[in-house]
Amino acid sequence: MPPKGTTDKRVARRNRRVARACGRCRDQKIRCTGSYPCDQCSKRNYDCHFDSMSERVMVTRRRVKHMVK
Repeated sequence: MPPKGTTDKRVARRNRRVARACGRCRDQKIRCTGSYPCDQCSKRNYDCHFDSMSERVMVTRRRVKHMVK
């Protein structure tokens, strides 16, 4: 167990999330850095693109709860 007052940087780094992922990362279900181009697409020389928010289906929590019942 680490001493009090210290943090494990690996845990902090693992919990970071981006608001949006590029299309390829979303399709492959892999972590996206959210930058343009993202690290995954840059490494593989892929075309990196982000869908506009209007193209995505937004579902409210209330609707999800209603669907579960």
